[in-house]
Amino acid sequence: MSQRLAQKVLLIGWDAADWRMIDPLLEVGALPNLASLINRGCRGNVATIRPILSPMLWTSIATGKRADKHGIHGFAEPKPDATGVRPVTSTSRTCKALWNICSQQGLKSCIINWFASHPAEPIDGVVVSDAYTALVKPGVGDGGGVEIPEGTVHPAELAAPLARLLVDPAALDASALLPFVPRAAEIDQRDDDRLIRLATLLARAATVQAAACFTLQEKPWDLACLYFGAIDEFGHHFMPYHPPLLPGVDVRDGEIFGPVMEGCYRFHDMMLGQLLAIAGDDTTVMLVSDHGFYHDAGRPGPRGYDAPEQWHRPFGVGVLAGPGVKQGEQIYGGTILDVTPTILRLFGLPVSMDMDGRPWGEALDSDELPDMRLTWDDPVMASGVRDTESAESAESTGAVDDPVVAAQAMRHLADLGYVDLPQGGVQEQIDRTIELQRYNLARALSDSRRASHAIDLWKQLSLDHPDKPGYRFELARCFAQLKRYDEALEQIQQLDAMPGIRLLHAKVLMDMGQLDHAHELVQLQLEETPDSLVALTRAAQIHLQRDELHDARRLLDRAAEQDGQNPLIADALSELALKDKRYPDAIGHALDAVELAHFFPKAHYHLGCALAATGDTDHAILALQTCLGLAPSFRPARQKLAHLLPAGHKHISSSRGATKPVKSSGPSV
Repeated sequence: MSQRLAQKVLLIGWDAADWRMIDPLLEVGALPNLASLINRGCRGNVATIRPILSPMLWTSIATGKRADKHGIHGFAEPKPDATGVRPVTSTSRTCKALWNICSQQGLKSCIINWFASHPAEPIDGVVVSDAYTALVKPGVGDGGGVEIPEGTVHPAELAAPLARLLVDPAALDASALLPFVPRAAEIDQRDDDRLIRLATLLARAATVQAAACFTLQEKPWDLACLYFGAIDEFGHHFMPYHPPLLPGVDVRDGEIFGPVMEGCYRFHDMMLGQLLAIAGDDTTVMLVSDHGFYHDAGRPGPRGYDAPEQWHRPFGVGVLAGPGVKQGEQIYGGTILDVTPTILRLFGLPVSMDMDGRPWGEALDSDELPDMRLTWDDPVMASGVRDTESAESAESTGAVDDPVVAAQAMRHLADLGYVDLPQGGVQEQIDRTIELQRYNLARALSDSRRASHAIDLWKQLSLDHPDKPGYRFELARCFAQLKRYDEALEQIQQLDAMPGIRLLHAKVLMDMGQLDHAHELVQLQLEETPDSLVALTRAAQIHLQRDELHDARRLLDRAAEQDGQNPLIADALSELALKDKRYPDAIGHALDAVELAHFFPKAHYHLGCALAATGDTDHAILALQTCLGLAPSFRPARQKLAHLLPAGHKHISSSRGATKPVKSSGPSV
């Protein structure tokens, strides 16, 4: 058993927290508690996985596994008795979460408001499920007379004290709301409900904080996992008003509601300070988000609840500090899949080989590799039942289908734009929910470099729903990923008028070596959408292949101005610098690319070439070995490595290794 590095671990989830919002606030001292946490530990970008939907992502965070392994495929699911749909439940998870593993190893856990945690599992410790905050609404009062539905809390005797901690939005006075909306008095609440919406979101966050503080102080724990959804929820309602003002947003609305998002982050920092004080200096703290949130020119439109997934930036935040953690290190290439493996390593517990993430070894105060085991899930687990106790609990509680809890939760998700409220007949609702689950599973498989497993799903979705060309588009993308170009082009030809199909067509032609035709298509796209980031990047890549460096540089500069944290742009800049023989710049850009997305063989190859050109042969070899560990058939890397290695030396490559300081495995680009 590997060395235990932490005695207690506090995992804090801030849904949609983003460094691009946080860093300016850190610079002016507006987030002192977060700044203190960062200063005594490590920080870095944490890449999300697709689809960027919170129930799937937070379950991946809690399991280290993608959706095809953990079984949560969306916000809603059919009820077992086929009478309708309900918010997704913990009973649909098909593998152990971190707290199940800890309970199995004799560690006590405290789980508060985690996504898809209802009904509460009977672990060794406390679970306050996400159905608890669904009870928050105007008029809930101080909890008197409020009945916590069965199965919402484990152990059940905590229901009464937790009922008294529910925060009533209607009870929030001016002192609570003015930090968010200083000009609240100007709002006519007779026909504008935004202030009460803000109060309700604030009350939900305060309720989570109250429950967390109560349980952390009153109950013993080794692991605590706390989920705060407010940054994401505030964002979908109020980020359109954040400066600079978006086109289509009323100027006066921007003046009144513009300060809300900064106030939201300040409020989270205040809550963080209280949690850190309760946890104490002997606790190792990890703070993560499942994705970021666009707040500038990347915002897709004037309404945050239209197409909500498009508001999610693909990089969230990661902070790790406390016993067992180095100070001042950077987390490189981190993904949300790494959270559970990292916490297991902190506790000295094995990481299972069926997990898709890896521990953040670069941040831990130990060079010892983690112990490994085949799986934490026994055969019963693999069949979809967590354990006997949990199965009995799930069967015995009626809370899963409590109509009030389910209706309130569905209404909240609909307000954020994540689901449509049930319409039509029961069977129509169920069929639509099943379709969405299959769609999300297919997207998850496509994102995880398992396009071959997604093809049958996309084919069936295309056949079942010929009126939805997006399914055929994804099928074409899968064929392209697998280099089945003829089949990809066959699908593309049937989608001539679909937005985005021209750029996919160009990508296929590029991969086939037909650069002239690809360039024509990209130029047509740029004429229609001159600021398209994908089109700019694609055009630059074509110019690089043609050695037209001036044109490539011009386009990449425009693209980088739009998105300075894009791994594709960073890698293209590295390739450009290599061709210009600006080797230090090439190294820097390649490191930027693999910091954001470690599973990027081409970027590791460019890094190796640049390092070799500077004479750093040892690190060049490591970079090329990493490239081949990720993509064994990458011929240029193999040829370059053969040239660098001493005669007769046999290299060993691994997808888990990397050139220092890049040490992670992550999502594909």
